[in-house]
Amino acid sequence: MKNSPDSQSRADDDLRTKVSGLLLVAMLLAWMEMVAIGAENDRRIPIIDVTDLYHPRQDVGDNFDLIAAYGLAELDLRAVIFDCSAPFRQPEAVDPGPGLATDKGGPREPGFIPVLQLNYIFNRNIPCATAPFAMMKSPTDEMRDAPGFQQQGLELLLQVLRDSKERVHVLSFGSSEGASLLIHSAR
Repeated sequence: MKNSPDSQSRADDDLRTKVSGLLLVAMLLAWMEMVAIGAENDRRIPIIDVTDLYHPRQDVGDNFDLIAAYGLAELDLRAVIFDCSAPFRQPEAVDPGPGLATDKGGPREPGFIPVLQLNYIFNRNIPCATAPFAMMKSPTDEMRDAPGFQQQGLELLLQVLRDSKERVHVLSFGSSEGASLLIHSAR
């Protein structure tokens, strides 16, 4: 008996939910390990937050990830880099990428406004910038052809890493493409 398109769609949604849950657990465990290391050393852990935070919001969880980075005393947030993609900047994000549903709530822009609001609330001055909006053409694509504005995420990452006297942890709460590009290009 062949599966109907609806049952296949439900199965795909169930699989995405399970994978998302496993990724969330893995990130939580990694975060707990970082907090434990910071507590043992009695120091704050320097981090860069790579996020797919949009404004207006697409996924409220992105806001909470960033609030945690600002609010947890164990963390020393050094920069926020937006991993936002071109499809979500359109009025309707059609086929935004593997595992992502069509989004009719656009257009959305990188979350500069929420970062400015959090800087005000927490009396901080955390810099933020965006990575390229386009998808990589290949696993080795450094995307040097992206507009200058979209290169600022890479520049900020490199600046923070160069200026730090200690190891900085890069936490990625968005797709892994932006983080991969940033790390690949930073080599």
